[in-house]
Amino acid sequence: MTGEQTPEAESPPAFGEILINPQAETAENKKEDPVSPAKANKQRIAQKRKPQSQPSKAAKTPKSSKPQRKKNKAKKAGSKKKLLCCLALILLLPAALFLSYLAAVTYLLPYYIQEQLTAQYSQQLNRPVTVTQAQFAPFSFDLHLAGIHIGPEYDRKNEPALCRIATIDTRLRPEALLAGKLIFENVQIKGMQT
Repeated sequence: MTGEQTPEAESPPAFGEILINPQAETAENKKEDPVSPAKANKQRIAQKRKPQSQPSKAAKTPKSSKPQRKKNKAKKAGSKKKLLCCLALILLLPAALFLSYLAAVTYLLPYYIQEQLTAQYSQQLNRPVTVTQAQFAPFSFDLHLAGIHIGPEYDRKNEPALCRIATIDTRLRPEALLAGKLIFENVQIKGMQT
């Protein structure tokens, strides 16, 4: 041993090894002409500038990341729109239910009392029954009926009316309504004539 190290002729450096003398004779260096460092840098730059026929996966990711970013932004925008639609639905559904309750109680219930119930009681009593005014308070469950007239029997039209009531004020029990029953509290009858 003279103190010189001779690298192995055929094997490249192992992972983690550092070549101390890159110009040492190896099989690759013998085949290639020695190149100056300046020429080597120019060759590397030229190779980087040349378009590759088959780009590697690393080259694909930066180019395809722009469309992916646009797709991700579009997905985020779409998910934001879906979230806003869901929130609007969550907020608007109770509001729509509340407004439909108010409309039904304020307009449909008085119509039902004046038209349907009077026809039903007229048939049961065999007498004409009329209610001129019906109002229902949707929050306090107060019912106000005015101008109630129960006429004579249909067979005896010459007889006077059975009953006339100026007003009836009462309150419905909400818990009984949930059970499907009509229970009245504090019934006040004013102006009753028989």
